[in-house]
Amino acid sequence: MFKFMTGIGANMVMVPSSFGTILLVRINNLVASTMETAEVVKERVEFDDKKLVIRIVGLEGDVFEHYKTFIGTYQVIPKGPNRSGIIFTLEYEKLRDGPPYPQKYHEAMNSLAKDIEAHLK
Repeated sequence: MFKFMTGIGANMVMVPSSFGTILLVRINNLVASTMETAEVVKERVEFDDKKLVIRIVGLEGDVFEHYKTFIGTYQVIPKGPNRSGIIFTLEYEKLRDGPPYPQKYHEAMNSLAKDIEAHLK
């Protein structure tokens, strides 16, 4: 079901998995219109063809200056012939009180959801 999309990330490494999922570790330069500069994040990308889920788990990088955990989940929902939607869920835990909602990361990850959705059509 899932195919690699061009332009998503440059530095990717395949990792063996024992649960029927495909795992990638990638180092990404994250950019959104609300960011002043590009930020670097290392993440584990899990693909589950059976459940039609892509899960991106942050491992290290700029995002962890404010957040303890950072996980984005994209689930493809078939809606009929040649139609699908995406449910995007962002999970995060703040390191301390103070950091606001991670809007700039949400924007970048929502952009990826739109790219995935366009790829499905």
